Amino acid sequence: AEAAKAAGIGGDLPGTSNKVSQQGLTEQNEEMEVVKFSCNVCGEDCDPVRYHCTKVPDWDICTPCYLAGSFPSGLSSVHFIAIDSSSTPQPSNDTWNNQETLLMLEALEMYNDNWQQVA
Repeated sequence: AEAAKAAGIGGDLPGTSNKVSQQGLTEQNEEMEVVKFSCNVCGEDCDPVRYHCTKVPDWDICTPCYLAGSFPSGLSSVHFIAIDSSSTPQPSNDTWNNQETLLMLEALEMYNDNWQQVA
Protein backbone atom coordinates (compact mmCIF):
# COMPACT_ATOMS: atom_id res chain seq x y z
CA ALA A 1 0.00 0.00 0.00
CA GLU A 2 2.86 2.40 0.84
CA ALA A 3 4.54 1.70 -2.51
CA ALA A 4 1.24 2.27 -4.27
CA LYS A 5 0.81 5.64 -2.56
CA ALA A 6 4.35 6.62 -3.52
CA ALA A 7 3.53 5.80 -7.15
CA GLY A 8 0.38 7.92 -6.99
CA ILE A 9 -2.06 5.02 -7.19
CA GLY A 10 -5.06 4.82 -4.92
CA GLY A 11 -4.84 2.19 -2.19
CA ASP A 12 -7.94 0.19 -3.22
CA LEU A 13 -7.82 -3.58 -2.99
CA PRO A 14 -7.43 -5.70 -6.15
CA GLY A 15 -10.75 -6.18 -7.88
CA THR A 16 -12.05 -2.74 -6.87
CA SER A 17 -11.78 0.46 -8.82
CA ASN A 18 -8.44 2.22 -8.61
CA LYS A 19 -8.16 5.94 -9.09
CA VAL A 20 -4.95 7.39 -10.49
CA SER A 21 -3.95 10.79 -9.18
CA GLN A 22 -2.88 13.53 -11.57
CA GLN A 23 0.69 12.86 -10.44
CA GLY A 24 0.22 9.10 -10.89
CA LEU A 25 1.27 6.81 -13.68
CA THR A 26 0.58 7.73 -17.27
CA GLU A 27 0.47 5.32 -20.17
CA GLN A 28 3.29 5.67 -22.65
CA ASN A 29 2.53 4.91 -26.28
CA GLU A 30 6.08 5.41 -27.46
CA GLU A 31 7.29 2.81 -29.91
CA MET A 32 10.11 0.58 -28.66
CA GLU A 33 13.30 1.07 -30.63
CA VAL A 34 14.59 -2.05 -32.38
CA VAL A 35 18.31 -2.53 -31.80
CA LYS A 36 20.44 -3.24 -34.88
CA PHE A 37 23.89 -4.79 -34.68
CA SER A 38 26.72 -4.10 -37.12
CA CYS A 39 29.72 -6.35 -37.60
CA ASN A 40 32.80 -5.01 -35.81
CA VAL A 41 35.00 -6.46 -38.57
CA CYS A 42 33.32 -5.47 -41.85
CA GLY A 43 30.60 -3.05 -40.71
CA GLU A 44 27.75 -4.99 -42.35
CA ASP A 45 24.38 -5.60 -40.69
CA CYS A 46 24.41 -8.72 -38.48
CA ASP A 47 20.76 -9.70 -38.97
CA PRO A 48 19.34 -12.22 -38.35
CA VAL A 49 22.33 -14.09 -36.84
CA ARG A 50 25.22 -12.40 -35.08
CA TYR A 51 28.13 -13.86 -33.17
CA HIS A 52 28.63 -12.14 -29.83
CA CYS A 53 32.03 -12.26 -28.15
CA THR A 54 32.04 -13.54 -24.58
CA LYS A 55 35.46 -12.00 -23.82
CA VAL A 56 35.29 -8.51 -25.38
CA PRO A 57 32.34 -6.26 -24.41
CA ASP A 58 30.10 -5.04 -27.26
CA TRP A 59 31.92 -7.06 -29.91
CA ASP A 60 29.72 -8.73 -32.53
CA ILE A 61 30.56 -10.18 -35.93
CA CYS A 62 28.40 -11.28 -38.86
CA THR A 63 28.10 -14.85 -40.11
CA PRO A 64 30.47 -14.43 -43.10
CA CYS A 65 33.24 -12.98 -40.87
CA TYR A 66 32.71 -15.70 -38.27
CA LEU A 67 32.93 -18.44 -40.92
CA ALA A 68 36.05 -16.79 -42.41
CA GLY A 69 37.70 -16.76 -38.97
CA SER A 70 38.01 -12.97 -38.85
CA PHE A 71 38.48 -12.78 -35.08
CA PRO A 72 40.40 -10.18 -33.08
CA SER A 73 43.91 -11.14 -32.03
CA GLY A 74 43.91 -13.72 -29.25
CA LEU A 75 40.34 -14.88 -29.85
CA SER A 76 38.89 -17.88 -31.66
CA SER A 77 35.47 -19.30 -32.46
CA VAL A 78 35.12 -20.67 -28.91
CA HIS A 79 34.89 -17.09 -27.64
CA PHE A 80 31.70 -16.37 -29.62
CA ILE A 81 28.09 -17.40 -29.21
CA ALA A 82 25.49 -17.30 -31.99
CA ILE A 83 22.46 -15.13 -31.32
CA ASP A 84 19.52 -15.46 -33.71
CA SER A 85 17.42 -12.27 -33.53
CA SER A 86 14.58 -13.91 -35.47
CA SER A 87 14.01 -16.28 -32.53
CA THR A 88 14.74 -13.73 -29.78
CA PRO A 89 11.59 -12.14 -28.36
CA GLN A 90 11.42 -8.44 -29.17
CA PRO A 91 10.15 -5.90 -26.64
CA SER A 92 6.47 -5.21 -27.01
CA ASN A 93 4.61 -1.92 -26.77
CA ASP A 94 2.29 -3.37 -24.16
CA THR A 95 1.97 -1.13 -21.14
CA TRP A 96 0.81 -2.17 -17.72
CA ASN A 97 -2.58 -0.95 -16.65
CA ASN A 98 -3.03 0.65 -13.24
CA GLN A 99 -4.38 -2.56 -11.69
CA GLU A 100 -1.32 -4.57 -12.79
CA THR A 101 1.04 -1.88 -11.53
CA LEU A 102 -0.71 -1.78 -8.16
CA LEU A 103 -0.52 -5.57 -7.83
CA MET A 104 3.20 -5.54 -8.64
CA LEU A 105 3.93 -2.77 -6.14
CA GLU A 106 1.97 -4.57 -3.43
CA ALA A 107 3.78 -7.86 -4.14
CA LEU A 108 7.16 -6.11 -3.97
CA GLU A 109 6.19 -4.51 -0.70
CA MET A 110 5.10 -7.87 0.75
CA TYR A 111 7.89 -10.12 -0.58
CA ASN A 112 10.83 -7.72 -1.11
CA ASP A 113 13.45 -9.38 -3.36
CA ASN A 114 11.89 -12.86 -3.36
CA TRP A 115 10.91 -12.92 -7.06
CA GLN A 116 9.47 -16.44 -6.80
CA GLN A 117 6.95 -15.12 -4.28
CA VAL A 118 6.32 -11.92 -6.28
CA ALA A 119 5.51 -13.98 -9.39
